[in-house]
Amino acid sequence: QQQQQRRECEAAASAAPQVRAKVHPPGLLGGSIGLFATRTPHRPNPIGLSLAALLHVEGGTLLLGGADLIDGTPVLDVKPYLFHDAPAGATVPSWCAARSDASRIASVHFTAAADAQLAAAVADGSLRFYTDLETARSAISQMLQLDIRSVHQGRGRQPAAERGAAEQLYSCRFDALELEFVTLEQRVEVRRCVQHVPAGSRPART
Repeated sequence: QQQQQRRECEAAASAAPQVRAKVHPPGLLGGSIGLFATRTPHRPNPIGLSLAALLHVEGGTLLLGGADLIDGTPVLDVKPYLFHDAPAGATVPSWCAARSDASRIASVHFTAAADAQLAAAVADGSLRFYTDLETARSAISQMLQLDIRSVHQGRGRQPAAERGAAEQLYSCRFDALELEFVTLEQRVEVRRCVQHVPAGSRPART
């Protein structure tokens, strides 16, 4: 019976999702750090994350407000706001305000073809959440300016074209569109904004 219980425990442990001890936060430009020093949701312990305001400090006690918690829920750790998720009116420490998840990306540029494709998609009602061209363009720019690539795709490294390698084209979903873009040293260039076609409905290749 003990052997059976041990086998069941081992099977349960092997089936549990594995969590890496170190993660690659966007602001470290490809560097790694222990997950418990970050705000990553990929953790071995099932804890929740919530925004809260620091109302008062009394000795070694922090008085928090506005958190999405059930009364009596313990607060295990606190991390500072970052500029992109701080609510209106909130402030961040000076040593956090200088950090940006946008990495080195300072601007997003649309080619003439991509801009025309985006305008056509907005005009014909292809998008579910955007009916205005400027709003859609701004949302895409804000998203890509965060450098959404993973560290394995080149975040924090010199762009391929500047290393003498072949230009790397990336793609992602945005609303009902599939975007194709390249990442340069300090900007992203959007090359295509075409309607996304689900894999199951694509014509088979012959």
